[in-house]
Amino acid sequence: MSSNAILLLEDNALLCRLYSKVLHYRGFSVEVATSIPYARMLLHKQYFALFICDVRISNETTLPLLLEKQNQLKQTQIVLVSAEKMPPEYQSVEIATFLLKPFPPETLVTLAQELLVSRSPDGYNP
Repeated sequence: MSSNAILLLEDNALLCRLYSKVLHYRGFSVEVATSIPYARMLLHKQYFALFICDVRISNETTLPLLLEKQNQLKQTQIVLVSAEKMPPEYQSVEIATFLLKPFPPETLVTLAQELLVSRSPDGYNP
């Protein structure tokens, strides 16, 4: 169980490259999913300490995925991102925070460090 494993679910290819490169450069292990089925498979396969999840992927809401995997995600910090305000139906999911796009990539690094240190028993800090 890696204390720095991050799953990034984002369908914008440019944002995927940008966010994953910045996080990887700062010492995080990042898996990228550009579709809900691929994210589902990755979540089934391994533990992630942090799940950065866009609210909409290819015109589909990610809420069903979060509800389906909520038991598995109890030990995972969830960060929702969207270009629109957070939909009220997502209040049924326990999330760490919500980020409104656009935001500087360094915001993800700072947030990841804060969230993972708060959950890590050994005070992990990449």
